[in-house]
Amino acid sequence: MSATIGHPGALRRLANAHPEPSKAKAVAMVTIPATSLWAGPKGIERGNQYVVALFPTKLVLLHQSRRPSPEALLAEFPRKVYRVTDVGQDLVNLSFQVVLPYGQMQMKMGRRGPYAVNAEVLEALVASAATAERAEERTGGRAPLQTAGDVAVFARMCAAHGPGAEAATAVAEAQVTGSSARKGLLAQRPDLVLAAFPDRVLLLDRNHTTHVASTPVAAFTKGGCTITVTAEDSKHVEMTLAGEAGTVSVRMSRYGEDRIDGLVLDAVLAMNG
Repeated sequence: MSATIGHPGALRRLANAHPEPSKAKAVAMVTIPATSLWAGPKGIERGNQYVVALFPTKLVLLHQSRRPSPEALLAEFPRKVYRVTDVGQDLVNLSFQVVLPYGQMQMKMGRRGPYAVNAEVLEALVASAATAERAEERTGGRAPLQTAGDVAVFARMCAAHGPGAEAATAVAEAQVTGSSARKGLLAQRPDLVLAAFPDRVLLLDRNHTTHVASTPVAAFTKGGCTITVTAEDSKHVEMTLAGEAGTVSVRMSRYGEDRIDGLVLDAVLAMNG
């Protein structure tokens, strides 16, 4: 196996933060001056320094850590989904953007002295994004997102869901009003994010903001659940979702646009199959 490309400091930090550092192809220390991805209190924070590591199937963003732990993993983006654009440099830094279907991050990393190896790291990052760019060329440009709902709610859902979030067909904010659960988040009746996918509806923790895959608060699969609208008004739709996860009653917020509200409700009720 070839050695990981990166300056010694980045290699040390990768070993401290990730359980399988030898599998990385390239690594660097980066700062993120700006991002349009959801950046909650536990998510990506502008101006902080992170470890970015390229693995064979994904790009990983890590907190600096003294030992590998799940908390060190901040974000992971599968190949074929992200692109690398706006590559540039100044006297001190290399700069580029990591672009996803639902947002982007601007990144900077050093290029002077021992950090000159970051030019090779950037080459590896650009090459890793080539599959997504080839797909874009075949389709004549990036296909528009087909997710019904508000952009801000969609961004929060992507952070809570992690990889694959862009496949959602509809998103909405939802409040749990009743549940058969005796413990966990559902028993606490929190505010959640509801995400409909072609084959399932998920209730996600809106405070999970790491862009890393996590267990949904509840999942209801198409054909394996019953979703019933119990009340409607101009601002909310109340419904009951019943399936293997138990029974949950939620109040889903409307967007105030008939077309969008209709698309969201249709996507959720389609789970009845």
